[in-house]
Amino acid sequence: MTSLAKARLHSIFPTERRGDTLIVTPQGDAIGFSPNQIQAELRGLEQMLGREPVVNLIVDLEHTNYFGSEMIGFINRLGTKARRSGGRTALCNVSADMQGVFEVMNLDEIWESYETTRSAVRAACPRPSRLSIW
Repeated sequence: MTSLAKARLHSIFPTERRGDTLIVTPQGDAIGFSPNQIQAELRGLEQMLGREPVVNLIVDLEHTNYFGSEMIGFINRLGTKARRSGGRTALCNVSADMQGVFEVMNLDEIWESYETTRSAVRAACPRPSRLSIW
């Protein structure tokens, strides 16, 4: 099974790919999951980021209204990996509560933010891609 096929089955960070962009949709805050499971899924995502052709990261926050600092750290870890590989990091479907937290932490200055997944994908993948896995 490929890395992407495994990541699509993740219970904490299910993942899809659109062109050169990974779309990760966290399923809740870290407190609700096993630390070992979180680390295993993060390792798999980090391995995918930076491998051709995957360089960009979109984190879709549609399944949560609020994250604690641990989950924000995980998102930052993945975003840093994407940026070091020459890619971009964007968030979408951010609740008002989380947007406020990101602003206080100045993370809104390093992470692009979009209202919808579709708008984030359009920004990250400005040209149509033949490779589309949804």
